[in-house]
Amino acid sequence: MRRDDDYAAACADGQRSPRAGSQCYVFDNIHDPEANRPDLRRDFVSAAGSAGFTVIEVDQVLSNAPERDRFVSLDAIHMTEPYHRLMAKEWLKFLVGARSAAVK
Repeated sequence: MRRDDDYAAACADGQRSPRAGSQCYVFDNIHDPEANRPDLRRDFVSAAGSAGFTVIEVDQVLSNAPERDRFVSLDAIHMTEPYHRLMAKEWLKFLVGARSAAVK
């Protein structure tokens, strides 16, 4: 989600999905090393919400994670296992109803 075209494509996907019977969910921030700026996060959350996605807040969780310094791999693109484990836990908590989309 780094270019205007990315937002347009996400919005189009979000608008098509309910017509196909799908519910769509996205995380509010994935801490992409190349695109982890507040303005990009704000624009993405706004676009995703407008497109009908349920936005699951994880920015605070990622920012406050004790292992956050170990999240980005050596190639500075991919994320490491501690990051993926944390994101999987947050996703599963949401799916089973142990947390809401918004961080409380």
